[in-house]
Amino acid sequence: MIEDFYSFVENMTSLKAIPKPCPNPPDLSKGWRIKSSTSKYKTNWMHVAEYEALAPTGVDAVYGLVKFQNLAVGILPLDEDGMTYLVGQHRFALGQYSWEVPEGGCPYNEKPIIAAKRELSEEVRLKASDWISLFSDLHLSNSVTDERAFGYVAYGLSPCEEHAADDVEELAIWQLPVGQAVQMVVNGEISDALSLAILLKADHLWRRGLLPEHVAKAFEAGQI
Repeated sequence: MIEDFYSFVENMTSLKAIPKPCPNPPDLSKGWRIKSSTSKYKTNWMHVAEYEALAPTGVDAVYGLVKFQNLAVGILPLDEDGMTYLVGQHRFALGQYSWEVPEGGCPYNEKPIIAAKRELSEEVRLKASDWISLFSDLHLSNSVTDERAFGYVAYGLSPCEEHAADDVEELAIWQLPVGQAVQMVVNGEISDALSLAILLKADHLWRRGLLPEHVAKAFEAGQI
């Protein structure tokens, strides 16, 4: 199934090999303009604010915004045999069980790579010798939140007990081939947006030959 999916994508993208500029570029000077703001709710994790604003169309509007107190970081651990690790947990917001890559929060005064190393240790008891940045400043839900995310591949894995797990999380750890994890995205078995972005970006880079050779060999070994 996944090969059929990527064959379709390759056929579609091959039709547009030469990038073309947007025929109707937006007027970037016409953004939202804030008149006033009111704080409605605040915790250590989030801040809900209400804004009186002027829309790009010139119309008055009231806009609610969820401002996160941390950045988000996510990690795709990968060993030399092509195995990765997913973390399973009950997610409060949707009342559902979710399989995800290891991920967590990063204070704004901390470098995202430092937070990623901590989360890898906290959630799957691992550390890595090699780190590859997949993306930075990914917007996870930009219609109502300002949440920004960073994604990494972590390679050269070894055990690490440096950081304790979060006391409100009951985590299940699943070691599986990385190709199976990507297939779970395609099948809809993984629905977490950050996990989707990380797994599909890493798979895309591997298929395009853009991963370091030793990481690409591991990714290939993990295909199903």
